[in-house]
Amino acid sequence: MESAPTILWKYICSSPGAHLQANVPPPYVMKSLSPLKLQRRGSALLFSLTNGKILGIMMTEIKKGKETNMSEARELFTTLRKEAHVEFEEKRSVFIGHAIRTDTEEEAQAFIKKMKKEYQDATHNVFAYMMRGEMVARYSDDGEPQGTAGMPVLDVLRKSGVRNACCVVTRYFGGTLLGAGGLVRAYSHSASLALEAAEIITYRPYEEYELRCGYSEYQKYQSILQNGGVILDDTQFGADVCVRFAAEEEKARKVVEKIIETGYGRDVPKKVGERFDYR
Repeated sequence: MESAPTILWKYICSSPGAHLQANVPPPYVMKSLSPLKLQRRGSALLFSLTNGKILGIMMTEIKKGKETNMSEARELFTTLRKEAHVEFEEKRSVFIGHAIRTDTEEEAQAFIKKMKKEYQDATHNVFAYMMRGEMVARYSDDGEPQGTAGMPVLDVLRKSGVRNACCVVTRYFGGTLLGAGGLVRAYSHSASLALEAAEIITYRPYEEYELRCGYSEYQKYQSILQNGGVILDDTQFGADVCVRFAAEEEKARKVVEKIIETGYGRDVPKKVGERFDYR
């Protein structure tokens, strides 16, 4: 079996949007991952430190005794829902935080370039972004004292748990020096406001179902669907009613059981697919 660092690296390279082709981690990556050990527990691969502390779990399907491609791993994915821009003032300096989801480094660089062009008259356009967890992380102080701007913004991204996100903080100097501590607080606050406005979301595995029933039965099932924590994808009214909905596994199980119970087994929602989604 390949080493844990190599397997983890190949998984990262195979992830959607990755532009990494090497089959073996570069030396600097291998050095940081070398303490990892690989264990198997059922259908899970556990990447752990030498002391047994679990770093992460990647669930893989087992087909005919062989692991499927690591890019099929089921995992949670936390990122930003939308682009956002938030402004606040600190001692006459105006700070504008901009945040957006970026799935590649090229997208992040394009967003930074766009903000710099739009706010080219600003004193500073500080930025930070992260991709693939923390495998790709970049920041710039853009003329502010070293460590007082870009790194605090990057630190906010890290602590928020978001992945594939870029944040630019624009500053218009108001004539009053904030000092190193003041700059760190101002840039951190601006980044936090921007992430909050961009809405942090977590994609989770959802199961998709289709329910066909009569009109009178549909009236009974409506409250179950509305209160069951599901996403209603589509409802079509014809000779009968066809409802397509999705929910996380446990919620979907409860909704299906409730519908079957309420309809005395006449109407059984049919599972038609899976996807990653959020509420």
